[in-house]
Amino acid sequence: MGEHLRLAALHDISGFGRGSMTTAIAVSSAAGVQCCPVVGSVLSAHTAYPQVTVRDLTEDLPGYIDSWQRIGCDFDALYSGYMSHVSQGEQMLRLLEKSARPGCLFLVDPVMGDNGKAYAGSFGAEFARQMRDYCAHAHIVTPNLTEAAMLLGKEPDAWKREEHPVERYLEGLLEMGCQAAVITGVETGEGRIGARYLTRDGQQGLADCPRVDAYFPGTGDLFASVLLVTLLRRGRDRLEEGVQMAVDFVYRCVEHTHKAGTPPLNGVLLEEMLPILWEKLR
Repeated sequence: MGEHLRLAALHDISGFGRGSMTTAIAVSSAAGVQCCPVVGSVLSAHTAYPQVTVRDLTEDLPGYIDSWQRIGCDFDALYSGYMSHVSQGEQMLRLLEKSARPGCLFLVDPVMGDNGKAYAGSFGAEFARQMRDYCAHAHIVTPNLTEAAMLLGKEPDAWKREEHPVERYLEGLLEMGCQAAVITGVETGEGRIGARYLTRDGQQGLADCPRVDAYFPGTGDLFASVLLVTLLRRGRDRLEEGVQMAVDFVYRCVEHTHKAGTPPLNGVLLEEMLPILWEKLR
């Protein structure tokens, strides 16, 4: 089934530190899915490192997509991650309109912040408002709690002061227009963490795992990538399975990396874990 599956991924590419496009390509390849990159910016390293160089490619993207459409490229899925400028999403909407195969799945990971803070740069209220409009076109959105709050017009750390925000946030995300919402980084009690989801047709659930006392950048990119390729390989209606697979795989990567003692900023030791993903999805 998987040898002809193809997705287009809009992300930055960071030369050092695992995450964004390098993670999307690695995970897709391990799942037997071709990943075609739409590079919105080139960074010397991900932005948790100091003194990172950034080259924005927003102006190059219209011609890039024009070329794809002249060639006749088409896709089973579209995946939108980090955008240095929210207008880059217009090119994914062009692909959705003109280059989507029947049943094409559009997943948006609205990368804007984490741990109650917006990322450095232009990720303020206006960026969040435009991202909200963009997410209305998605089949699935995968924000963390900080990004969900921002999408709903709240302060990035609003969820820390609210009682039981996840359920309300999921309902609010569906009101944007997407078909399903998955919120990651949800504390579920007794030292566990995971992701909760809700769909427009009423499906809901939770997948969780033991919490590892460590923070590794790029795990949101990893979660979204694994979720998407699982849905492509197992079925677009298998959201429960996809969320569980993504939570489990991220946990195994984090646990393995934590035990290895490598610098957390380098990200999880994804390369060593990809054979496990291949075995589960082949």
